[in-house]
Amino acid sequence: SAFAHKISDAIWPALTNQKSSFATVVAACKKVKPNHRKEHFYIYIFYPTERAELAERAEPGNKKLLVNSPTMNIMPRWNPKQPILYFSQHTPTNVRLVSVDTSKNQRVVANFDGLNMTPAFSQGGSIVISITKDGHGILCKYHYDEKNKKGFFKGITSRELHAISPSFIDENRVVFCLIKNKRPAIAILDLRSEEHTSELQSHHD
Repeated sequence: SAFAHKISDAIWPALTNQKSSFATVVAACKKVKPNHRKEHFYIYIFYPTERAELAERAEPGNKKLLVNSPTMNIMPRWNPKQPILYFSQHTPTNVRLVSVDTSKNQRVVANFDGLNMTPAFSQGGSIVISITKDGHGILCKYHYDEKNKKGFFKGITSRELHAISPSFIDENRVVFCLIKNKRPAIAILDLRSEEHTSELQSHHD
């Protein structure tokens, strides 16, 4: 019940010194068939409890349809500081990165050739995304130009590497999947030097 979750939210930080997740809003993809020729993926958000302020906006079962563009909408990921969801959306020419808020307002974040996917966020607000074109992936970091009042993404891994799936360790380091000689490895990128500083090679054949 909502009352039990509210109590748990109050107790959990006191017991564990960590933020509670009992009132977390979950985002998930659902495969749908608007016709028999092509499958689409929609994105729903799920409320863990019945809450009065959300009752009018949610479907039965605390489920709300957030993205229903007639295409593949996949890999949703929440912004850790704002109620904004990022997801990758298939278009006829690429897979772009899109954001959507809980009022269903969408905005294109990255629309480069290839696959624009997997945003990662640091506690300080830095953003890194993965862009893959022709089977080759690079990591790009978001920068904001104060003079021109415009944001842009700059590559932070060498084009010699195939890098995907970034995640922040702290403000200066990103861990990611490095595919080398067709084998996956875990690597750590130092954002100050833009060099990967260590690798843990997979022994999986």
